[in-house]
Amino acid sequence: MNKSASLVCVLALSGILLAAAVPTLEPLPAAVSNNAIASMKVRGDLYIFSLMGIGEKRSWDAVSNAGYIFDNDTGGWTPIHGVPGTTGRIAAMAAAENGRVYLAGGAVVDAQSEVTPVPDLNIYAQDAEEWLRGADLPVGVANAVIGSYRERYIYVIGGRSRSGPINDVQMYDLTNNTWQSATPTPGAPVFGQAGAILDDTIVVVDGATSTTGDISNACWIGKIDRKNPLKISWSKLPPHPGQPGFNIAAGAWQRDNKIYFLGGTSVVTNYKGEGTDGKIPQPSPMSFALNLKSKAWEVANPNVPHVTMDNHVLIPTEQGLVLIGGTEADGKVTRSMRIIPRGKSAH
Repeated sequence: MNKSASLVCVLALSGILLAAAVPTLEPLPAAVSNNAIASMKVRGDLYIFSLMGIGEKRSWDAVSNAGYIFDNDTGGWTPIHGVPGTTGRIAAMAAAENGRVYLAGGAVVDAQSEVTPVPDLNIYAQDAEEWLRGADLPVGVANAVIGSYRERYIYVIGGRSRSGPINDVQMYDLTNNTWQSATPTPGAPVFGQAGAILDDTIVVVDGATSTTGDISNACWIGKIDRKNPLKISWSKLPPHPGQPGFNIAAGAWQRDNKIYFLGGTSVVTNYKGEGTDGKIPQPSPMSFALNLKSKAWEVANPNVPHVTMDNHVLIPTEQGLVLIGGTEADGKVTRSMRIIPRGKSAH
């Protein structure tokens, strides 16, 4: 059976939801937004990781290198060793495979509010409870899409580099600790796009063409060549329902063969979550999905209440979509760990 993972390495997360029809999940130990999320299953136990991000003050010195782990068995969060380095990062990407979390890229913020993407690859070994260092990305990026494939490869798709958005697809080989270039995405390079990998399929949508530019409505589907994982056949999808967005959260659910999307803003936001006018934009309340069997877009819920932004990752489960942290519509950074129904009729 092919156990290739999605953007967040979805691994039957419904285990955390067996106790109640509408479960109450413990919030994060600290409020955080623009954090990296990954999940893994180890010897039957499920773990969810929240890594780095920005705290309640939403200032450059509120960017953190803290890490937390949610244990399905205990139902609570505990701290892990902070991500190595002298400073934290925002908008990093994380995926889990074979008992390890691979934390790629992200950006550091200095006192002058300069945002600089970095090429770091930090690897958390769950069994040893320690951080290791992997080979640097060829191009350091933040706000990219990440996904794992066939328990061996991790793809980092697009994102914001030091020179601007790129359409590179950087593929990491877990076995050899090496990076190679896969077939790039077509069209204009963007960052803050959303997407996931499910089986041999990559889906990437929207994103911004520059820090002050327009939001793209381009949606792409890629088919990975099983014989040559560097070869991806890309084709264009029609625009998804609702407005094109920046930093939409996404996640794949293998049981219904769909990739889900939620939130995002209609303007580019800075590291504080503000638009170019200095205000907090309202995230889109619509959740939607791409049905990979029919290749058709579906509206899951046109009006999800209390949507947050700068989440990047959804974790689909039997009970709904798990959303961790983020920034609320009033600009408040939250500790919440929520379950949102996949559709209006879901319960």
